[in-house]
Amino acid sequence: MYRETTQKLISERLNNDIVIDLPLLDDECIKKNIQNICVRISFNFAISALAECWNDVASFEQIQNNIKKRLLQDSLYKYYEHKDKIYLESPKKELSLSDRIVMSWEDENLRVLTWAVSLTRSLPFPTCTWKVNQITFGSRLYPANNFDVFMASCKLRTKEEILSQVDLHYCLDWLKLAKPEVFKELKVNSDVLMERRRALEWLVSEEGYYDVSLDT
Repeated sequence: MYRETTQKLISERLNNDIVIDLPLLDDECIKKNIQNICVRISFNFAISALAECWNDVASFEQIQNNIKKRLLQDSLYKYYEHKDKIYLESPKKELSLSDRIVMSWEDENLRVLTWAVSLTRSLPFPTCTWKVNQITFGSRLYPANNFDVFMASCKLRTKEEILSQVDLHYCLDWLKLAKPEVFKELKVNSDVLMERRRALEWLVSEEGYYDVSLDT
């Protein structure tokens, strides 16, 4: 079912039928629940905000302080993964340009995760980057200045919807290596694809967010 949807979508964009010779997805289930995803959205949104004000030290420190208050208020510290503490609490001088690049790409992961809990309507084909509007999105992230209210406003998409996107991005990644001429014709942004795959694979994995493997 998922592969048929993937092949149809890619064929329509190519205006030519294509068969993707890859193993089918197992009958996986979504391993992350609403709380897992909403916590991850909160962390990634905070990381994205820090990346956006990278060149303004005063703003960086102010946002960091606000983040600490928010995480303490909502009791989210216990969900920290190893890199979250580095990105959210390290003094600016201890973070590298490589860290900034990683942090700025959290926008693409946010696009997947907010879609997964129905905060955004669609997940477009991965051709263009997505920039988070911190003010607009921030008001939606904490509509009542409270994490529990935010979580209650979210609704997890169906297994079929999520696995269809997992399969699509998995197949696109395969095309990049196996059929580069087809991949080029699709005009897929390789960086967007990689970041989205990480978020999608995390949803169906038991692994931590930073431990997801994209080798397959």
